[in-house]
Amino acid sequence: MITGEVSPYREAIVPLSVWGPDGARLTVDATLDTGFTEHLTLSPQIVAALGLVYEDTSRVVLADGRVEALYVYACTALWDGDEREILVYAAEGGCLLGMALLHGYEVRLQVVDGGVVTIEALG
Repeated sequence: MITGEVSPYREAIVPLSVWGPDGARLTVDATLDTGFTEHLTLSPQIVAALGLVYEDTSRVVLADGRVEALYVYACTALWDGDEREILVYAAEGGCLLGMALLHGYEVRLQVVDGGVVTIEALG
């Protein structure tokens, strides 16, 4: 089970440990984004700090409808106690946790300031 909390800005936030191929490791506050279908976004600065390996470039449609090309990197994340190899999209702004990581999980939110965010495996 993964837990986090609802921020005063009504964002569901969970801590997520991520690391690169050389072992550089960070824990980021990831905001759940059900409109993002992939795994995770990280800022280019965090991507560089982790020394992530470039995989591809992908065209994505942003929330405002613009289409933008983003660099995609390989990364390791600690998800529900297990190491997972995931793809990270380098994007300005905060860290977004998408539906690909949430697939197979139930999300419960107590939508009040400081409310509990619970992510638990189905079945």
